Amino acid sequence: MFSAGEVPTEVELHQVSKRLLYVLCSTIRIEQQFINYRSNSVGHQQVTFFQVFKGVSSEITVVATVDARLAATVARNVAKTVRLTCVKCEQVLVTDGEASQVIGYPTDGQRRNVAIVNCLSRFRAGIESIVRESGIGASTRGGGVGDDGAVADSIVEALEDVDKQVRNGINPLLSSIEDALEAIILTMHKEDFSTGGEGVPSLEDAMEEVRISNCSPFMKELHTFVSRVCMDYLQDFVCREFVSSCLLPVCVCTVDRFVTHASIVRPLGRDGRRRLAVDCSQLELALEPLLLGGNWASSPDLSPSLSSLRGLRSLLFVPAEDVAGCEVVRKGDIPASVALHLLFSFGPAELRSPHESAGWSVSRYSQWLEDHPSERDRLQLIQGTLESYVAATRARQQKSYAFPYPIMLEMLEKFNQ
Repeated sequence: MFSAGEVPTEVELHQVSKRLLYVLCSTIRIEQQFINYRSNSVGHQQVTFFQVFKGVSSEITVVATVDARLAATVARNVAKTVRLTCVKCEQVLVTDGEASQVIGYPTDGQRRNVAIVNCLSRFRAGIESIVRESGIGASTRGGGVGDDGAVADSIVEALEDVDKQVRNGINPLLSSIEDALEAIILTMHKEDFSTGGEGVPSLEDAMEEVRISNCSPFMKELHTFVSRVCMDYLQDFVCREFVSSCLLPVCVCTVDRFVTHASIVRPLGRDGRRRLAVDCSQLELALEPLLLGGNWASSPDLSPSLSSLRGLRSLLFVPAEDVAGCEVVRKGDIPASVALHLLFSFGPAELRSPHESAGWSVSRYSQWLEDHPSERDRLQLIQGTLESYVAATRARQQKSYAFPYPIMLEMLEKFNQ
């Protein structure tokens, strides 16, 4: 504040004294908003948030208009208040089983979490608005007025704690939504896709209008579940864009799981392939509401998964001998392991799928695939499955291998190069 050897005047000492007194009073005024916070009801917490917000607004506004040299100190004070707000919210958030159920109507704990998340979101938006308009510095996340960006940055960094608490408030619900979607997808293996005889549907079937009445029962259940979740659990969140960004990984994981399970469905007849192709198209329509108005098609995080989904749908209309040369396989729109999984459905029961050969359940195999995202690992497992088939065929002293084993062997050699 003063350079070495400089003797401050009485007026300067008086100004410093006033500034220190202001900072002390500022701290007391803001922290007083948290008295009895923990015992408050949700309604009282909303009032408390308003009081904290009002106090922060007053301190920043006064600093910006009266004495700019106090800005850095008061900004740190405000950042401390933001973090204290997050600590108090963490104490009242419900994170047990009551917060994660998606079977019945929302519980009191879930409604409490929604209220806290909404308060935190409004609090964050309000603080950012004050920082942007006060002139104490430029925010790194939105820009503002002023020369000293570091002053505002200390507050903006503290606001990242708000994002963390918002995630803590919605993650139990999102985890349950993801688990429920996976459980619904698993039920596809209980349905009969063997009808219609062997072979693939015609190209005319591929161009047929996709209607929900033509999809599988499990897909209709998935549609109903997503609609209910959006109506009962998600519509009351005010931070829709933030919630949508948190739901995006759920959608990605669900699409990837569907592609995995659809590719290992057996037995798979002509009518079953046609119905599964409808399910591929319906999955996009079913999950789109989870993005809460976001642009489904343009999301870069979702694009690879959608490419695999659409690639799988096209492969359902391709004969086994043409799969290796299919454009979606050559371009890598669909993983080679998925294409090979689908080829198993053309073979007899003796040509067992990888999970059957290993003695695993479908859900265990799905988990193994998620734990081993590398195509090299997946192709090695499939290769081991085919080697087991060859050994069993020789043990039975059969003179030839079943279709489409030669095609699969050729594909493996190609992709292992």
